[in-house]
Amino acid sequence: MIYISGPMTGPPDLNFPAFHAAAAALRAVGLEALNPAELDHGPDPAWDACLRSDIAALVECKSILMLDGWMQSKGARLERHIAVQLGMPVHYDIEALVAPDADTAWMFNVDAAGKSHAVFDLAIEALRYAMHHVYLPTSQASEALAALNQGREFSYSYGFSTVSIIPVRKRRVACEGVHAN
Repeated sequence: MIYISGPMTGPPDLNFPAFHAAAAALRAVGLEALNPAELDHGPDPAWDACLRSDIAALVECKSILMLDGWMQSKGARLERHIAVQLGMPVHYDIEALVAPDADTAWMFNVDAAGKSHAVFDLAIEALRYAMHHVYLPTSQASEALAALNQGREFSYSYGFSTVSIIPVRKRRVACEGVHAN
């Protein structure tokens, strides 16, 4: 079962339309989805009570799907952290689940701890050449390239800094030679 995670606090209608659309798309292709927007949290529940209930549901799932905007959501970031610690696959794009053969390219967010210019430049260089070249220490180059090609996050240390390259979402492209596998 795939747990759907994303921002609820802030967006109109608690972002329920996005959660319901994701659940419907997953179910339409025969995948089981756990939509926290469908859980009964009672009338006017507190944020922490909802999150506790949602986390209990999350740990029963096999993987997690992160909806757009998840990085701005404290609850979604916590759910993702728990899923990663439990070894669950983390999906960042519903299209990869419902239409895995579509031509798409990844968009990434780079979080360079320390923000030193050398580290940030290295991360940008890795993104620029993600499908062809990755300039990292030799021991990490093949791992980084595989992660970037598959749209998985990748973190590496360079000197005293750590760089995390986190896939945000896929988008359909009409670019020659750029394919995410």
